[in-house]
Amino acid sequence: MKSVTDILKDDKLIRRARELSDMSECVRRYLPPPLNSCCWVGGFRNGTLELVTDNGAAAELIRCHGRQVLKQFNTEFGARTGRLRKVSVSVAGNLNAPESADKPKKK
Repeated sequence: MKSVTDILKDDKLIRRARELSDMSECVRRYLPPPLNSCCWVGGFRNGTLELVTDNGAAAELIRCHGRQVLKQFNTEFGARTGRLRKVSVSVAGNLNAPESADKPKKK
């Protein structure tokens, strides 16, 4: 098993994290507030840009902006990713807030 230090030294992992961060910044530029603060690029595959948000209402609104976001994303990153044709938006819980130790346990 790799140590945390070894994982953090992995250039490939660092490059991928930076790439996703740059892509997320691009997507945020083309979303209106407050959507631009709750959307991240989770990845891209099979011609689909995969976006992640932390709530269902935001997911629906982000989907409404999908065509414009995809157009701009392809302009900036199409050479790296290939031309993407679809946007997928997933809800991944509250990504900004850490789990609270005081949270009541389910019985």
